Amino acid sequence: MSATGNTIQQLLQKPELTPEEDAQLRTLLESDFRENLRHAQPADTTVSQRILARLHTQMAAEAVVKPLVTRSRFYRVAAAASLLLLATGTWWFAFRKTSQQPGITAVQTITPGSNGAVLTLANGQQITLDSLGNGVVADENGTSVLLQNNQLQYRNTTGATAIAYNTLATPRSRQFQLVLPDGTRVWLNAASSIRYPVAFTGIERKVEITGEVYMEVTPQPAAPFIVSTGNMQVQVLGTAFNINAYTDEAAVTTTLTQGSVRVKLADTATIVMPVLLKPGQQAALANRTLTLNTKADISAVLAWKNGQFSFEQADVAAVMRQIARWYNVDIRYEGPPPHREFHGGIGRDFTLQQVLEALEKTGVHCRLEERTVIVEKSPE
Repeated sequence: MSATGNTIQQLLQKPELTPEEDAQLRTLLESDFRENLRHAQPADTTVSQRILARLHTQMAAEAVVKPLVTRSRFYRVAAAASLLLLATGTWWFAFRKTSQQPGITAVQTITPGSNGAVLTLANGQQITLDSLGNGVVADENGTSVLLQNNQLQYRNTTGATAIAYNTLATPRSRQFQLVLPDGTRVWLNAASSIRYPVAFTGIERKVEITGEVYMEVTPQPAAPFIVSTGNMQVQVLGTAFNINAYTDEAAVTTTLTQGSVRVKLADTATIVMPVLLKPGQQAALANRTLTLNTKADISAVLAWKNGQFSFEQADVAAVMRQIARWYNVDIRYEGPPPHREFHGGIGRDFTLQQVLEALEKTGVHCRLEERTVIVEKSPE
């Protein structure tokens, strides 16, 4: 290892950094990155240059350094490293000519997810939207179903009011956008779904979702918009909010960005007071109990919609759940998950191998076997 590498390693082992050490580590990391970039393969150069540009800009913008919190004394990571690797939304990659992180094979490059979904019509017919061009994909009771630039739209051409339901579902490694018949816009994350009528009638607009969605609801005071997912029900008039209802997460959360929503249990037999959210607040439902977070991290909540992973205050298992959904891989642990707590994130446009290489830098060692990521047991 070079003298620069030794110094970086020594600084990374320290539980805390002085301001002088922080500045030194920042300089060494960028210098070492540039050296690795100079020796990079041509195929890696574009990605590396983009990472470096983002790194340089965001380093200059940060004034306060917060340490990357871990629960393992052996793997403490210094404050500046956490800032560069995670808190800026960028990871530091070492692209070398021939080196490869141990355990990460390059036999099959697993690319990031993309736009795509499956539409299920009222009669049960399924239409895969991934490769279809723009145009009418179906007709439902006088309502045309249009695909336009990876966005599904509904246009009532006859004024028909017969109730018919469609379901739009994204498998793992896919995301999609939808405009409901009332103009409400919906973003679906990977492994998510929404069931909705092809035309809203009556005094309420009701939809059902699974997974994670973001909605910008068209205001209609006479027809409240109601979203149901499991045991949670969200009532709105006109607003923008995110719902995370993945079944493998500890809680179902609703986070409000605009307007006002009322969150309650869907089971009316259970007496639990509804929670009225204001912008920037989050309601969480776990074990049939609603709790309120008055200072939700909106940027972290909406990271997926903006093309980013957010690992803010996430442990290894939470990070791996996001990776599994977006890259359509399985996760296996050789022992208990390593004790880490991350801050920041990374773009969802990197390959799985690049993300795993970044995790290696933080002491989380993985290997890839076909479409299974194996998280190795941490050294004692």
